[in-house]
Amino acid sequence: MHRPRSRFIFLTWALFCSTVGVLAMPRPEPTSPPTRVELPKRGLSSWASSVAQGLPTDVASGILPAFQGLPSPDDIKEQLNLTDDSINQLPIQVLNIPSYANWTSSGWNVRIHGQAYRQPPANNETLDKISSIFIADLEVSSLNETGLQQSRNMSASMLALPAGDINLNFTLTSPISNASLLIDFPVATDSRGEFDQFIQLNAQDVPTNTSVMSWPLYTVNVESGNTTMWFVPPEGISIVSDIDDILRFTQIYVPQQGLYNSFAVPFVPWSDMPNV
Repeated sequence: MHRPRSRFIFLTWALFCSTVGVLAMPRPEPTSPPTRVELPKRGLSSWASSVAQGLPTDVASGILPAFQGLPSPDDIKEQLNLTDDSINQLPIQVLNIPSYANWTSSGWNVRIHGQAYRQPPANNETLDKISSIFIADLEVSSLNETGLQQSRNMSASMLALPAGDINLNFTLTSPISNASLLIDFPVATDSRGEFDQFIQLNAQDVPTNTSVMSWPLYTVNVESGNTTMWFVPPEGISIVSDIDDILRFTQIYVPQQGLYNSFAVPFVPWSDMPNV
């Protein structure tokens, strides 16, 4: 049985994918899930503290096992005094990962993947407690309004609850004609709220091209589920790049500074990379 993954981890992957030019490939065969280990229940502050303390050694080793300790949906429900009924009344939100499409003999092969979730309400005091642990060298109260809002957004992402068994539909919109193409997604979200499928589009719906095209992708009836689909032509050069300290300034190689830059500092492009 899969342990539901926090939206924080999914958001990190989304940020990576949003700046990595990778052509879509067939999905690999699934591997057996690891044996689930039950973790003792802890308060949110206790959980965040243990995660933050475990980061430097883990990052230095090139892995992040500490993030296996992120709170489960049951932990979040207990700490925020949520019931199943109150959770079900929360609106569905969608994190869509910017993706790429390959041109094939049958038309475009589009990969659509992301996560559906519900965002439980949490007051600023709760969010600031979590943020203060991850940026322990600086008082949250000393942040300016922009940094404070960003730190709260990052902390809130850790509390998001995955929405499983949800059927989603999407629309691709032509930036030229504004015509929309409805995509009926073939499967519901899994227990982690995730969806990931390759969708074959007819060649008549989106014609081939000789240069990269970007079309907005919208989730039907969900305001938060917007992203960009990149149509990559069969010929040309793609640049593959990570985001941290290559496209943006984070200093991820200094773990605590990397956390601070991620939690409390607005996006800062590295050097003159946007023009490059």
